[in-house]
Amino acid sequence: TNMTMSSSNLTLRCSPRDITFNVTASNAAITDVVFYYRIVDLARLYPSEWVAFGEMTANGSGNFTLTFSGENVSQSLRLDGSWLDFQFVGLAKSGNVVDRSEKFESLVKYTFDCP
Repeated sequence: TNMTMSSSNLTLRCSPRDITFNVTASNAAITDVVFYYRIVDLARLYPSEWVAFGEMTANGSGNFTLTFSGENVSQSLRLDGSWLDFQFVGLAKSGNVVDRSEKFESLVKYTFDCP
């Protein structure tokens, strides 16, 4: 129901190097949230495959947080001057997918050095 992020820029070598994502799940069956991302060139012609980065930290009451850094982008996907697209996938206690957020596109610019 809610998503915030600490920045719209992600860099490999410039401070701050990370973004903190906070999400709130309204569905009580969601016990874990997995962060997925992909890298896309600025013209949006060549998107990479989606990559599961890992589970977010549960903070209670359906709130989850994750800090993602420029170094967390897989080396084989790093592209200076690109977009970091992302999506949140809510899981039940069983590990089955309960729900997915929209795919957030063109909100975070990824660069090697300061933007």
